[in-house]
Formats: sequence, C-alpha cells, structure tokens
Amino acid sequence: MISFNPGEKRRVALYQEVFTSGAGQKVLADLMERNFIFTSTQDSDPHETAFREGRRAVILAILVRLKISPDQLRSMESHGREYSEYDDGGSDNAHGI
Repeated sequence: MISFNPGEKRRVALYQEVFTSGAGQKVLADLMERNFIFTSTQDSDPHETAFREGRRAVILAILVRLKISPDQLRSMESHGREYSEYDDGGSDNAHGI
C-alpha cells in the first residue's frame, strides 16, 4: 500500500477533484488513449519505445494518485472510445502528441 504524506494527500485530493468531473473524465480518457495505456509502446526504434514509455509513465502516475483499480481501468477502456468524437481528425505529429 502506498503511504502519502500530508502534502501528497492534498495533491491526491486535487487530482481527484479535477479528474472526477465530467470534463476531467473525458480528458483522462483522451490522455489514456493517446499515451499508450491500452496499446503497446513497442516500436522498431528503441528510442521511440523509450519515449512512449515515458509518456505512459506520466499517465500511470496520474492513475495511481486517483487509485484507479484494474477493473475500473478495463471499464474505462471499453467506454473510452466514446470520446473519439473530440478528435479533430488531423494527423498527430511523429510522437502522437
């Protein structure tokens, strides 16, 4: 179990406040979709793989602070596709950001 100091508890509360709102849930779903939470980070270029792993690690840190369980994550994956309506249809740059 992760133990949080008082400052970290406040940080966790702020993350929960932001990401449990309707808009925050949509943003989190988009971040997970675009940052390799549901897809592989593997690429033929090891530097690209490392870069993708770094992006993924940031989202995983957010999920830890939100105390998202694996079951919740699976549910979010199945519902995440509904937020694709916000995709502007433009191509992402080489790193998908």
